[in-house]
Amino acid sequence: MRLATLGLRERAATLGLTIDAPTNWSATAPLDVAALQSEMWSEGYFVVPPCLPAELVARCRAAIELVLAAGAPALASFAFDAPWELQRLLAAPAAAALDDTARLRPAFWAWRLTADEPRGWSPHRDRPGMAIDDRGTPTSISVWVPLTDATADNGCMYVVPAPLDVQYANPRASLEVLNLQCVRALPAPAGSVLGWTARLLHWGGIARAGTAGRISLSFEYQAPHDPTPAFASDWIPSPAERVALIEQQWDQYDHMHEQPPERRERLAAVLAALR
Repeated sequence: MRLATLGLRERAATLGLTIDAPTNWSATAPLDVAALQSEMWSEGYFVVPPCLPAELVARCRAAIELVLAAGAPALASFAFDAPWELQRLLAAPAAAALDDTARLRPAFWAWRLTADEPRGWSPHRDRPGMAIDDRGTPTSISVWVPLTDATADNGCMYVVPAPLDVQYANPRASLEVLNLQCVRALPAPAGSVLGWTARLLHWGGIARAGTAGRISLSFEYQAPHDPTPAFASDWIPSPAERVALIEQQWDQYDHMHEQPPERRERLAAVLAALR
């Protein structure tokens, strides 16, 4: 039986999950900016070894498990403080990748691959027309965090590195993987930070039956000269703002998640229970 929405906040409190009472955290390892930039600008993506507090990663994971048990999609976990607290720690690698101040786009998601939803999103490019400036520097990126170890068995990320993608320079590039030998798997331990330009072709894998599918979340960032509306990277939305943003994400990514209408209804019910 699914966890009743009645008492959901009380159950959250036992897991250390708060709403509108954020705390500050610090990275557990220094960021190697030079290594990140070298990989980002040569390959179109970067991988930073585990550097996020294990307790904060665990809280984000618990938030996702909690809302899933209540029948809502993982996206509802953004009602809690933990994902936004973690987002603040992603601002430094995002700024390094952009070689500029990072601004937070209203674009985020969370996943747990299960028997019912065994696969990540299919091959796509996030914002191919606005990803690179005239100098070749990224202006729009995605940052993805595995909250559990991401492996080839449980659905890690896959990319086509920029130098191996003959369409990478084309802002209207197709989503077809033209050469399978160019595909690169990106297994990563929990608490790692992965990022890629908004033009990079990437996708989530399929979890093998019987495995505990990977749990993850992502945010998007842009350089300050990008005209698209965005927020300061240290911004934490109010509970009401979170609900509006979560609902916006559901509609914005409808073509990617392909969930039935009843999932939208359950999302709304759980968000209402958490107010």
